[in-house]
Amino acid sequence: MSVLFVIGAALAAIGCGVAAGFFMTFSDLIMPSLEAVEGRAGIEAMQMINIKVNTSVSVSVLWAMVFALPILLVLDLLWAGGVGLPWILSGGALYLLGVLVVSFRVNVPMNNRLEAMDRQEESTQAYWATEFVPRWIRWNSVRTIAATGAAICYAIAAFVAV
Repeated sequence: MSVLFVIGAALAAIGCGVAAGFFMTFSDLIMPSLEAVEGRAGIEAMQMINIKVNTSVSVSVLWAMVFALPILLVLDLLWAGGVGLPWILSGGALYLLGVLVVSFRVNVPMNNRLEAMDRQEESTQAYWATEFVPRWIRWNSVRTIAATGAAICYAIAAFVAV
């Protein structure tokens, strides 16, 4: 029954869309706002965000989308005849490479480095202003685009199975 696959692909599309919105909000609003506040306040706020994010609902959605690829592959092959396979693989690749790999190779190590720094130090403030914020936003924007692309691919997969 392809209904299970269509529902699964639609839920994955929604989840990836939520992830894209989460990332976009950081790139477009939160990080520029943190950069604009005076002195150490932006650094302190980002350090607190990095502590709180690990127990947030948002991170649960981000992790849940990692499991969308294998689940959708099984549902598609068993109940939808493989019609969504190219779109599932494309969406999964976008999400795994553009979100997961970028997160663990770029953004999370940057967050960890900032977390270990003393926000009172001049070197921390220089790192924040000249390296952390622009680089973090750039790579976070890659995550936004990848999650959006994955959402589109999963939506198309659901559509072709109807």
